[in-house]
Amino acid sequence: APQGPAAELVAQGRAVHVAADVLDAAALAAALAPHLGAGPLVLVHGAGVLADGPLGGVDPARGALALRVKVEGWRHSLAALGRRPRAAVAMGSWAGRFGNRHQAWYAAGNALLSALAEQDGAACAEFGPWTDSEMVAGIPAAVQGAMRAEGIDFVGTQAGLDALLAALATPGAHVVGRDLPWTTRAVRWTETLSVDTHPFLLDHAIEGVPVLPLASATDLLARAALPPGQAPPFEVLDLRLFQGVTVREPVTIELSARGERAELRQGERRALAYKARVRPLADLPAVPSPAQGGQAPSLSLAEFYGGLTFHGPLLQGIRSIDGVGDDFVRGVVATGRPEAWIPDAPFSRWTVDPLALDSAMQLSAHVAWTRFHRAGTPIGFRRLVQLAPLPAGTLRAEVWTGQAEGDRFTGTIVLRDEAGAPLLLAEEVAAELREITGVGESAGYTAKPAQVDFAAWPEIQALSDRLEAAAAIGVKNPYFRVHEGTARNVSTVEGRELVNYSSYNYVGLSGDPRVLARVEEAIHRYGTSVSASRVASGERPFHGQLEQALARCQGTEDAILYTAGHATNMGTIGHLMRPTDLVLHDELIHDSILQGIKLSGAVRRGFKHDDVGDLERQLRTLRPHYDRCLIVAEGVYSMDGDLCDLPGLLSAKERHGALLMIDEAHSFGVVGATGQGVREHFGIDGRRVDVWMGTLSKSLASCGGWIAGRKELVRYLKYTSPGFVYSAGLTPANGMAALASLELMLEEPWRVTQLQDNARFFHDELTRRGLDTGPAHGESGVVPVITGNSVHALWLSQRLNEQGVNVQPIVYPAVADDAARLRFFLSSTHTTGQLEWTARVVAETLAQVRADFPL
Repeated sequence: APQGPAAELVAQGRAVHVAADVLDAAALAAALAPHLGAGPLVLVHGAGVLADGPLGGVDPARGALALRVKVEGWRHSLAALGRRPRAAVAMGSWAGRFGNRHQAWYAAGNALLSALAEQDGAACAEFGPWTDSEMVAGIPAAVQGAMRAEGIDFVGTQAGLDALLAALATPGAHVVGRDLPWTTRAVRWTETLSVDTHPFLLDHAIEGVPVLPLASATDLLARAALPPGQAPPFEVLDLRLFQGVTVREPVTIELSARGERAELRQGERRALAYKARVRPLADLPAVPSPAQGGQAPSLSLAEFYGGLTFHGPLLQGIRSIDGVGDDFVRGVVATGRPEAWIPDAPFSRWTVDPLALDSAMQLSAHVAWTRFHRAGTPIGFRRLVQLAPLPAGTLRAEVWTGQAEGDRFTGTIVLRDEAGAPLLLAEEVAAELREITGVGESAGYTAKPAQVDFAAWPEIQALSDRLEAAAAIGVKNPYFRVHEGTARNVSTVEGRELVNYSSYNYVGLSGDPRVLARVEEAIHRYGTSVSASRVASGERPFHGQLEQALARCQGTEDAILYTAGHATNMGTIGHLMRPTDLVLHDELIHDSILQGIKLSGAVRRGFKHDDVGDLERQLRTLRPHYDRCLIVAEGVYSMDGDLCDLPGLLSAKERHGALLMIDEAHSFGVVGATGQGVREHFGIDGRRVDVWMGTLSKSLASCGGWIAGRKELVRYLKYTSPGFVYSAGLTPANGMAALASLELMLEEPWRVTQLQDNARFFHDELTRRGLDTGPAHGESGVVPVITGNSVHALWLSQRLNEQGVNVQPIVYPAVADDAARLRFFLSSTHTTGQLEWTARVVAETLAQVRADFPL
């Protein structure tokens, strides 16, 4: 509740807003005069003028105006009152406290205003942007997100009013915000790590590869973020390992800090390795009482360092293990000197002693071995607090351990001086457990068997269990059945001819005599393989011809061919994106996309299927925090057969400065008047999509994939993408099959028209019989029949096979059990009679299956 003059003001219910030119002293005095009266006066000075832009680009007169309104306006307002107010508060800005790019004049004015108010015994409330103000309303959402990412707090109306009333009661500067930066210091430097200049790396070699210890990374991040000579107490928060820094050869690392955020990056691409927040200690932690009692360790230090850990002499900092309890281990560890680890170190003291910290983590590794018979590798911690400098010599160390969860366990580390006073606390230190492939007989343990038992792996056992469960209820394995001949509208399986709905021969060109003739000619001319990567000596004329034809279809400048569709997505995304980037994908995206994101190390977020609104919400929140942002969707989704909202995706990507990738695997050759995909279907300029992907294995009767886009992108991929550079070029047979099929598809658009007619007819026949075909309406070559139960899907597929229909089930865990289905892939070669008969048989058979196997 407001107190003092603010309380009187509120109680009297008298607050007046006066709009006047504060630079005209006479006019301001005249405007205020009718409202002064005899009672107590409280002044709130809220005048301001913006003069935003680069300092050299702002009209000096406009800049001076922004400054004068704050400074002279304050002086004139006080003078116009005619007597000293009971309280006064100036409406300042964070810009005056912390500075702000492109607001130099405004920041200077607010800084002077704050100083003047304090000199006059008044208050100055220094706010961040006020959420409901006209100024904030004019800031684009993406810019607001970037401002929040930089630590700028947007003040809500109620919070601002509360802060304003509080400022009225107390003179001085009031900096208003929930997450105030403790410093605006920004630093960046690089250094080169090598085993010659940093010999300690030789003693931290995992499987023979020198790796920067997490404890060393902690010291580097703290040294980057804290001012030189900053003494404890301080804290390091949320330190996270993204990828290890390996030093097989000299590697350049970059340390950067801005405010309390610190990052360590490595290599030419500046890949993110570690990040954390570092700041002076905000509040004292609760330190566990010293561990008491415990048993003697079952594993001696000699045994531990002799074969169970990779730490060499410089990192063997455990001096003794004094007690092991159910949830702790207690011992003595050494502190270190920089010159012992780095002979030419430019500093004489560690910020966070890596030997002491790593040795305490080694106590955790000792626990991991004795308790779990596995090695423990640290990957981060929630909070490290250093309360005082660590003395030279030794420290008492305790590790309080939790239970393992899967391959991870956590613990708390305490380092104390000889008197037991805590000096360092690390909370929720996380470690990953990993197998040790073999240990010395001298340690008293038996080595792991040389022959790996794959059958014992949980994931392999799970597959075996699923296959055995299907066999137990009498369902034959529907997968890997051998087909004879070409897969068209019919296929021969085990000597029986079946109506075929499990092939991607959408426009019927696989097996076309004209395609076969072109392939035979290509084989006789170029052989069965190009026998090299295209960068080396595998380039052939059909490669460029096919790439240019695909680029024209996608409405782009160039294209690149890969030898497999899955590898096309995985390799391209894995190569283009980085750990500092964000990938937003439709939640039903193909596995090849997910594997590519995992390979890249980028942050991954899914948005609700075909929900551009959900995508927009995530872009507004997440986009400002990442360097590059890629949105990925499919032209046609292979599970449901529905089309993406390409216009909506383009609108979102262009508003937020993102990249857009469209996977045309099931839409090229299927949708659009001539089969040129969703670009043609929606009438979109293909250059608006940054990355087009397609496969050769479906409508183009071949095998492989392609990426199409701007010529700079394609050239970069051709010279640097590992999946292209280090892979043999597309074979003559596959290249010519795709080129011939593409030419025929464009010359004979009736094929695409027939496929589209077949899909709509089949969809309508199924829905007319009450079958669930999902969200699509037959607009693509994929038409599902959802059974809603995996057992029903398996039995339906088997019984249809017995009646002459080849269609595969999709069951749990590939989809949720209530989404189990059969997927029918349509072709231009199917006849109306086949489609009508199939729809009738499916409806009758599913009804019988549900009767025989009630839920």
